[in-house]
Amino acid sequence: MSHESMEYLKGALEGGTDEEHPGHASLMRDVAAAFQDFAVIGKLDELNLLAILASGVQSETYNETETELMLLGFFRTIRLYDESFGTDWEDELLDQLTRAIDQAKANLEDENP
Repeated sequence: MSHESMEYLKGALEGGTDEEHPGHASLMRDVAAAFQDFAVIGKLDELNLLAILASGVQSETYNETETELMLLGFFRTIRLYDESFGTDWEDELLDQLTRAIDQAKANLEDENP
């Protein structure tokens, strides 16, 4: 994301968005570019975003802050989708993640009684 968009967003967190602000146009370009990136990524068959995130979390390439922002960004994207389209996908994902975590815990307990 561009420096101009980041500065605009810092101000928007405190005072709200302003479509007349020059940073708003920069933000629109950056968001459009992000969706263009997702369009290209989406062309890959059998892409598992959670597996990519998990490998990123385990990677030494990212520091703790970058990892945290990556995960927050993933979940915030889902929330934005839900808010925009009136869906409950975030709740469904969290339910699936909870089930996966519970299953992983059970598997560990079975392996290490």
